[in-house]
Amino acid sequence: MAQKDSGDLEALLREFPSLARLDDGRVRCALTGHVMAPRPEAVQPYVRGKKYAAALAKDKHMESLKEFEPHIVRSKYHPDKLFCRITGRLVQAKESSVVQHSTGKRFERGIELLTGGEGKLLDERPPEEVLAEKERSEEARKVALEAKRRAAAEAAAAKEKRRAK
Repeated sequence: MAQKDSGDLEALLREFPSLARLDDGRVRCALTGHVMAPRPEAVQPYVRGKKYAAALAKDKHMESLKEFEPHIVRSKYHPDKLFCRITGRLVQAKESSVVQHSTGKRFERGIELLTGGEGKLLDERPPEEVLAEKERSEEARKVALEAKRRAAAEAAAAKEKRRAK
């Protein structure tokens, strides 16, 4: 009986390539991370379920967007988005959004630079790094604005002083 179960489990693993055995013998789904006991009666209900079907559909949808690689790739930090290696922007993982982005002026200019040998493909940076850079630039903008206000106030005071004489 154990031999038959093992054969059934191996057949399931061949039928569903997103399932794999772990070192301890358990079965893990690569799409959802779900870990199951190494028995067909534990795996079969899972592969017939809604969660697996939704994950499989999402994976197939993401695979259909592979035609836009190497310029538009899956985001490392945002699982439901794509990263444009030309513009450095995140794009929704919908074909219409990707097509719209890839027909835009900024993308087309980037392609021209790339084919001309001037540009290069960007790598996605961690969100913490991007946020820190935004904060630094915002702080620099505030400092510059404050300096501009101070200079304008000093100029107004000097003008008033000249009038007073």
